[in-house]
Amino acid sequence: GWVTEFWDAAAAHLTEEGLNVPEYREQLIERFSNPNIAHFLSQIANDGSLKLAARAIPVYRAERAAGRDGLAALRLFAAWCDQLGAQVAAGTPVTDPSAQALADIITNAPGAASQDQTRDLVKVGDAQLAADTHAISTIHSLRGRLTD
Repeated sequence: GWVTEFWDAAAAHLTEEGLNVPEYREQLIERFSNPNIAHFLSQIANDGSLKLAARAIPVYRAERAAGRDGLAALRLFAAWCDQLGAQVAAGTPVTDPSAQALADIITNAPGAASQDQTRDLVKVGDAQLAADTHAISTIHSLRGRLTD
């Protein structure tokens, strides 16, 4: 449901003529449903700071400009923050151009994540988003709650 919510938010801003967003979404669902194509979460999570900057931030900004809260895009950041925390706690290497900085942020604020930690993790990907108090407050409030 959360993927669909994010896709809906993104699709609202993909209005160029010739884009067939519904067909593309169907192709993605078909691909992700194919048991012969491996989509490992560890591979999908690689380079998270770059992927979120390229995919989630533009949707968040477009949603805010349209007067909406951008929750669907911010949820991606909360899941990423939680995953980073779990990886570092388990001793699993983080694969990201900023892996050391991300691990240091997690390590310097162990246990229950603070809002400062959330901001610092987001800042690795985008300093402007990290300065957005609505975004950081929302991301932080979602952390630890994305288990469904």
